[in-house]
Amino acid sequence: MAGHIRQEREALARLLDEPRRLGQIEEWITEDHFTVPEHRLLLRGLLASSRSPTTASILDGLPDEETRRLAAELAMTPPTDEAVDQVFLRLEEFRLQRQIQSLRATLGRLEPGADPAGSDSLFEELMRLESQRRRFDDR
Repeated sequence: MAGHIRQEREALARLLDEPRRLGQIEEWITEDHFTVPEHRLLLRGLLASSRSPTTASILDGLPDEETRRLAAELAMTPPTDEAVDQVFLRLEEFRLQRQIQSLRATLGRLEPGADPAGSDSLFEELMRLESQRRRFDDR
């Protein structure tokens, strides 16, 4: 299993284990942090239940049996030794890496000189994302 998928599963398992954390992360965590469609559905269900986060309300709010099965599986998974904050920081790092790769691919496909302002804008965004990602190198 790829590292980012393992990290997604760990983050969801932590949220299922401690639903009160939903209130702490709902301001900044989005579906963009998750690459697996089932993980996105589960996050959506978790966030929808964040007002009354109990295991029962979470499971009741999930869209289908497959997502409920995934939630039950993750809820039974023992947590790793990694600190909770680190789990979510790694999710953010993986999201930034995906955005950087996407922007690089887009810049690579642009015709030289075709849209200098657009290229400059994309390049500035790439530099901003690279700067954010470098913060993780210091950890």
